[in-house]
Amino acid sequence: MLGFVIAGICLFTLVKVLRRTGYLGRFAHGGYAGYACHGRRRGFGGPRAWMRSIFERLGTTPGQEKVVAHALGELRSNRAAIAEEARTTREDLTSAISGGLIDDTALDEMFARHDRVLARLRVSFVEALKQITETLDERQRKELVAILRNPRAAWWHDSRETMWA
Repeated sequence: MLGFVIAGICLFTLVKVLRRTGYLGRFAHGGYAGYACHGRRRGFGGPRAWMRSIFERLGTTPGQEKVVAHALGELRSNRAAIAEEARTTREDLTSAISGGLIDDTALDEMFARHDRVLARLRVSFVEALKQITETLDERQRKELVAILRNPRAAWWHDSRETMWA
């Protein structure tokens, strides 16, 4: 009985140590994420892990990856405009509610600002989409369409399937 207690404590300690060192995180998403089948080292997570996974599945070149990353970076830069508009909208709504009377013209101006921000977002989204589709070849575009149709399949994709194709 004492052996089971000691073994349990050892197992608990081992799992705790492995979690702390990040070793268990390497087995996320169904397999060892340290090295792809073609020998290129992948990261173990972070904000760009999904991009690395998709780049490997698409088989992109470093030049293509730079173009796609730049296009997505420009698209991400609009987050500041959205955050600023959200703060302004909150301030407008709190002043309208605290005043007791809802001013239609103030709300119309708020919605007009929303329309302008959305128009800028649409333009930047279309530009990013154009840059990405122009840099990918036909096979890569078909693979990207398959990923967009079923995003979860991008994580569970076995890179050996495309390695020998």
